[in-house]
Amino acid sequence: MLESGGPVGLAAATSMRTIGNPLNSSVVLRHSRGSVVASFTLGLRLCTAVLSAAALLRLALQTLIVGLVPGETNLNAAIGKLANGLPVAIKQAMDILRVTGNSAVHPSELRLDDAPDTVQSLFGLLNLIAENQIAEPARIAAMYEALPDTARAQIERRDGSSPADPAAGK
Repeated sequence: MLESGGPVGLAAATSMRTIGNPLNSSVVLRHSRGSVVASFTLGLRLCTAVLSAAALLRLALQTLIVGLVPGETNLNAAIGKLANGLPVAIKQAMDILRVTGNSAVHPSELRLDDAPDTVQSLFGLLNLIAENQIAEPARIAAMYEALPDTARAQIERRDGSSPADPAAGK
């Protein structure tokens, strides 16, 4: 189970929470002010439900990314814009969710026959992305803000920057 609060600078989803077993879960994305941006309840019943879960997880990823790349409605383009600042594994996790979700809606050569394992892995990837893009930066920003003012000022002088914006590191 993951529950994380994010930096105030995100425009949309700033926390994500999965509730229960990944094979029968709810995903809730919240705005920094507490309002629900999107909520998906995924009760899986094997084959057709796996396709639905993959498609909804892709939608959850897109909802989360709207906060990271405001104004970009194309998920592939948004991932591309984030790519330079992302760890390779996070970019790959985003692409796996995007491609798998697209294939669930428009079947091509990707097969989702290994139902429960695939869905559980996809939930894990979405949690990993939310942890990396929302929870970790929020924890680090809170710790940075707890440093003494003189130490932060020295760091900012060293880096040639004005007072640090926790969201600027994104």
